[in-house]
Amino acid sequence: VLPCFELIEKRLSSQSEALELLEEADDNQNRPCHVAAKEGNKELMDYLLRKGVDLTVPNDKLFTCMHLGAAGDSLETVQWCVEHKHNAFATDENGMTPLHVAAANGCTSVCSFLISRFKDLANQKDKMGRFPIHYAIMSYFPERGVEAGDVLELVTIFAEKGSSSQFTGRMRGGASALHLACLVGLPDVVSLLLSKTLKACEEEKKKEGEGWRVRDRKGGSPLYYSAMGNPDQTPQHGTSHLDELMKYSAASSSVHLPGLLLPDRKKRTPLHIAAYYSNTVLVSYFIKKIPDWVKAQDSAGWLPIHTASKFGKGTTISALVTAWKECLMVRTKKGRLPIHLAVERGAPTSVLASILRASPDCATCLDGEKRSALSIACRSVNVAGIKALIAQSKSVINTPDEDGRTPLFCVLEKGGTLRPSVASSVIKLLIDNGSDLSVTYTPTTPTTTRKPATTTQQSPKTPPTTKSRPLNLRASKPGASSQWEQEPPQASPSPARSFSSSSSSSSSSSSS
Repeated sequence: VLPCFELIEKRLSSQSEALELLEEADDNQNRPCHVAAKEGNKELMDYLLRKGVDLTVPNDKLFTCMHLGAAGDSLETVQWCVEHKHNAFATDENGMTPLHVAAANGCTSVCSFLISRFKDLANQKDKMGRFPIHYAIMSYFPERGVEAGDVLELVTIFAEKGSSSQFTGRMRGGASALHLACLVGLPDVVSLLLSKTLKACEEEKKKEGEGWRVRDRKGGSPLYYSAMGNPDQTPQHGTSHLDELMKYSAASSSVHLPGLLLPDRKKRTPLHIAAYYSNTVLVSYFIKKIPDWVKAQDSAGWLPIHTASKFGKGTTISALVTAWKECLMVRTKKGRLPIHLAVERGAPTSVLASILRASPDCATCLDGEKRSALSIACRSVNVAGIKALIAQSKSVINTPDEDGRTPLFCVLEKGGTLRPSVASSVIKLLIDNGSDLSVTYTPTTPTTTRKPATTTQQSPKTPPTTKSRPLNLRASKPGASSQWEQEPPQASPSPARSFSSSSSSSSSSSSS
């Protein structure tokens, strides 16, 4: 690369033209110095410096040369920037320092060097309230070469050099480093952070209430976050980190960690969350450790079995039913049984079969709107569900809901939106199994009465006032009902991936 620059420089008529070329930026304000830093090309950076180029200028994302060197795991670039007095505390548009970026990408050598030179960097927070240790924990990404051992090494570095505020400090949503470690599910990291967090809490003597310090703003404890971990990762990591959490939660000397076993502010237990994510390993673990959670209802009256029926898999449902068979006949506050929720979401036939096998009577039960499971299946024209429910019981085939609709009318109302073959086959199935064609149903439409006009002078209208509501920025699963409108807090995409994608796009555009 350097000979090319020198050749171009010789062809230019003046020194000013050469400097202008060397400082030229692309659409993302990436300059040759940024590309050199990203690629770890010290020779080119020395050349640019000799020619009078300002190497401290950031690009449009406010990434400096030190940021880009940290993102590319180029220790030589970072050392070069420090030697030439670049600002190690410079932040990008998200408030991230080069140490945040290095931690997000699992760069242990860069993190170790920066902390050795600038100890206070470990205590800097970005705009989301995240410390570098938070990014270090979330950098676990085996597909990109960041293994569990790398994360443990990073966390150990921060634990030794940073202040206790790393452990008690919270991100914007209230999650601590311990929450994130439980979410990722790395036992050694959880064990290290447990001891550090407990010590930090006791040193600061913050006693805002039992369990307050270990829960986020929605009441989620680290144990709650462990239930949100990737189900595919759980068998690999095991449940040893949960054993550590349970051990500390039983420590009577702590006023903080007993909150690990408390439900969140919607009264959902970690078992609810594990059922939501179909994490059968954790469902079985929680049932064994705390059997009472099988009978715990949240603020909407949902048991873990309701959550599993609405969102989970058959294996999760089987584990919960085995623990407490009667759960299939418990109603939510809206009068719904697990089978109503399973049919509503179009659960696989195997799920319905397992529910009906364990509790055959639930097929004839009505929910709070006087709808049977068959009526709900007909509303969504769930053909497999309709067949399974009719095979179980035909006694509700003519039972109307609170609006007077029978299952047949529910299908007829959907007729215009269905393929003719599907509509005719379902209608024939219902008629062949006893649907009464003589039943009539008249849809009721609300009537409005117009107020009489008045001649009295009216006062000027004032604009209506509306209460501001926070936007729901969390993704929710399709078909989520009201109490699950906001999905349990999830891990944001790995900062390493998000930074790398943006920086790589920048570098690619600059190189072009």
